[in-house]
Amino acid sequence: MKQKKERTEKKMSPEKASPSSRTQDHSEQDKRLCDLVLHSLYNNAHKSAMSLESEIFTPNNVKLPMQESQRIWNVLLGSGWVVPCIGFGNAGKLGLSKAGYQLMVQFGGYQQYLAFTAGGQ
Repeated sequence: MKQKKERTEKKMSPEKASPSSRTQDHSEQDKRLCDLVLHSLYNNAHKSAMSLESEIFTPNNVKLPMQESQRIWNVLLGSGWVVPCIGFGNAGKLGLSKAGYQLMVQFGGYQQYLAFTAGGQ
């Protein structure tokens, strides 16, 4: 019986052992990427939209698997601070929404917004 228990313990990966740490990693990654996207869109306001992959992630050396990239896309759209661009040739492009623009003007970035809201509570 000891051998079976040892095999089970060896097969468990650290990710399965602590799902909360995986959630924390996603949360921190989401915060950094959201800040990066908002800064990129705000600093390039002369462009109406930017490609998430080629104009934001690639120049900043962000490499994500396709599934993770799609998850981040959904997180960004769910935030209300960015809007997808619709039309021929605009697939994968984002623009800053009015709320996103106001956030950037008022706080200077998503990380600063988080720091402000955490300090105000």
